[in-house]
Amino acid sequence: GRILVICTLVMLPFAVVGARVEVTYDFLSELSPDCPSRVGATAMRKHYPVGETGPLTLLVRTPDRDLDAAEGKKALQQLTRDLYVEGVYAVRSLDEPRGDPPRGYSLKKAALQTHQLTRSLYLSKGQAGAGDIARFELILDHEPFSLESTHVLARVDERLEQEAANENSYWQSSEFLFAGTTAAIRDLRLVTGRDNLLIQVLVVFAVLSVLLLTLRRPVICLYLIVSVLFSYYVTLGMTELFFQFAYGQNFQGLDWKVPLFVFVILVAIGQDYNIYLATRVFQEQAEHGPFGGLRRAIVSTGGIITSCGIIMAGTFVSMTTGSLRGMAELGFALSLGVLLDTFIVRPILVPAFLAMLFRQRTSEPPIGSWMSRRHGLRKPSEENVTRSV
Repeated sequence: GRILVICTLVMLPFAVVGARVEVTYDFLSELSPDCPSRVGATAMRKHYPVGETGPLTLLVRTPDRDLDAAEGKKALQQLTRDLYVEGVYAVRSLDEPRGDPPRGYSLKKAALQTHQLTRSLYLSKGQAGAGDIARFELILDHEPFSLESTHVLARVDERLEQEAANENSYWQSSEFLFAGTTAAIRDLRLVTGRDNLLIQVLVVFAVLSVLLLTLRRPVICLYLIVSVLFSYYVTLGMTELFFQFAYGQNFQGLDWKVPLFVFVILVAIGQDYNIYLATRVFQEQAEHGPFGGLRRAIVSTGGIITSCGIIMAGTFVSMTTGSLRGMAELGFALSLGVLLDTFIVRPILVPAFLAMLFRQRTSEPPIGSWMSRRHGLRKPSEENVTRSV
């Protein structure tokens, strides 16, 4: 019990960090700094606003309205101003083609608004009865791939929903569509979030079903699942802290693929090791009793499981030599997770719990424990242990 509590408390802070991991969808950050695309993006940030590398495009479709009329132009002017929410650096539209702050009428702006190129870029006539389509370009204060940009997009979307729901607004029942890097990252984040949750639930349910069919001991099966999930979050937390230290200020979070792949692989590998140990424990206990069988099972399976874990970790660690940051993070996390399962979960957390469970179910103290010494029992040889049990 003391061993189980101490190991859990030592690993618990890493599990807390792992449960709060923020992933990144910044594909450019995975490339080495000398790649042409990274060099070009870095140079562009030095001379232009950071949002210029990927503007957020907004298309507004207004059924049965003419945006080229006086009322439509006035509504476009007001919407351009309303789009300046927190995090928006500039808004380009038919009212402000250059993205200047809205400052009222000027001859220069009026000339730009009536130019044929400006009108073709920011105002598109739809088919008959479909209404007009207006285009806006939003330059954000953050990187297009960053999590902060998706938060700005959420604020813009909320503002537009208010306009569409307002009965007194020109934009009531209008359709708002987003395009660009930030919009794609926002959708990718939502889709992968739902997929991750579904996959994790299905994996846990499937593995738990196999454990129940194989072991037929619900309490032990639930603990085996919990131990592997705990190991997974510890692995994520340690991986997060390691790369945060390694990359410093350039670290924006783990690659979005890392938590998903690590979860599926570690749960599969961890339960392979656990079920191999547990079935051997129950086989040995049928002949040698609860504690003698537990001891013999750990000794007989330890070498095989440890060898498999080391080989598996060595295979995964080769992924850390890749050029892509996400690949290196995945290889590090998988290697670390396998080693945790091999040297912590299988030989310490699982046997300690089983020993506590067996103690509750038998009146005989485990050989070598403080209770046996209290009653004057000596630690006998293996042969006597088997016979006494």
